Amino acid sequence: MDKRLLNYLLILFVLLNSCSKGRPDDLTVKSGPFRQSITEPGELDAIEASFIMMPRIAYQYGYQFKIVGLADHGKIVHKGDSIIKLDPSSVYKYILDREDMLENELASANKQKVQSENNIQELNAQLKNEQAAFDLKKLEVEASKFDTEVQRKIKDLEFQQETIRLDKIKRNLALKPILDNYDREIQNIKVIQRKTELSNAKETLKQFLIRAPLDGTFQVATNRNYLNPQNWKIGDSPYTGYIIASIPDISRMKAKTYINEAEFKKVKPGMNVIVRLDALPSVPFKGIIKDISKICFARDREKVFNVTVEIIETDQRLRPGMTVSCEYLLYETNDDLFLPNNCLLKEKGHSYIFLKRGRNIKKIEVQPGAANSNYTVIKGPVKAGQKLISFDKVLNPEKI
Repeated sequence: MDKRLLNYLLILFVLLNSCSKGRPDDLTVKSGPFRQSITEPGELDAIEASFIMMPRIAYQYGYQFKIVGLADHGKIVHKGDSIIKLDPSSVYKYILDREDMLENELASANKQKVQSENNIQELNAQLKNEQAAFDLKKLEVEASKFDTEVQRKIKDLEFQQETIRLDKIKRNLALKPILDNYDREIQNIKVIQRKTELSNAKETLKQFLIRAPLDGTFQVATNRNYLNPQNWKIGDSPYTGYIIASIPDISRMKAKTYINEAEFKKVKPGMNVIVRLDALPSVPFKGIIKDISKICFARDREKVFNVTVEIIETDQRLRPGMTVSCEYLLYETNDDLFLPNNCLLKEKGHSYIFLKRGRNIKKIEVQPGAANSNYTVIKGPVKAGQKLISFDKVLNPEKI
């Protein structure tokens, strides 16, 4: 026989022999670590996240604003970094309009001030003229004592008219500054209003550049306005209150998974779970069941309950959106006796095993406990290392 072929067969024999160790067809009573569990798929998410929402912007600046800048999905951002920019063109137009209005109001206020000063000067001039006319009429009345009665009455009436005109000028001169002051206050209110509108508009511009509120991984949210939902992108116009993105706190992670309705009663909050990344299945992460939903729903032709598993350790490899497997630990021990499932015979409410004693076979009743896909925990008059015979060989001796 060729030497290379002989070596190949020898290696193959060693490999086959080593692969057979520890398999369930190793028919002996065993003792040591045993685990009963259920494994379901899931997806990672952050326990806490900061959600970036479309800001509430006053209606006078517009109703919808386009996204003109957006950080890359999955980018590591730091507090204060620019992550979203909205189109501010309508606000800039509003600012320009209000600046023109403010200039007009300021011009009106200056014009009003000058006009008020001119009016006072005119009233003072009128007062001097009327005072002179009043004095003249007074002298005429005093000089009319030697005139006829009709002439005296005429002089008296003219004096009364002049007195009325003088009093009117004095009243106007007293009231005009007060009325002008009211007008100036009204005009000043208009100026302040325009300045406030400008200040508010410039402050609103800050809302159009959204910055990261904390360190983390930037995640673009889903725009569900389409028949086929997709992530928000540049050019979209979210409504007020819509979530545009989120920055999860990856120091505290959870797995969103589920449990089949048939196994619902086997799990409960506080139960230990082993979480494994699909991308890194060899590394287990410890978790506990935090919450189990009260409502059952259909998923892939089966009825399930949603389960939230909190991962109780921090690891930078755990990122939101990664797929995982969640192994619910229903039962775990280090020193129970257990044996392969094909060695446990169940009939009429009892359980039996078959021990190999030389050429003899002994049937023994045992009490079964937790079971997984390969082994079942037992209690009874047995001990670790005893050789077993599968019940199908006992029932069909020709297979022995």
